[in-house]
Amino acid sequence: MLIIERAYYHGACQCFLTTSDEEILGRLCLKSEFDVDQLQRNAWIAECEILRSALQGLTEYLLLEYSIPRMNVEEISRSEAGTKNLTKTAEAI
Repeated sequence: MLIIERAYYHGACQCFLTTSDEEILGRLCLKSEFDVDQLQRNAWIAECEILRSALQGLTEYLLLEYSIPRMNVEEISRSEAGTKNLTKTAEAI
């Protein structure tokens, strides 16, 4: 799955600037894997306000709140083994 598909909200910066807080909040809440309490809701609204001032004039693409897939034990073991091999190689050089 692509990161963009996992994002709770995604869109061009210019589109974000013209989208209402209610619509952005709605998308974030619908995609959230967790219960959204008042504190989280207020944080997202504040984030929108901050981002609107920071993103003025930008043409990039924006992703907000995306899920990161969990690694299973086998993947973690392979990852750790690869890190150890890289460390040994670096030490040898």
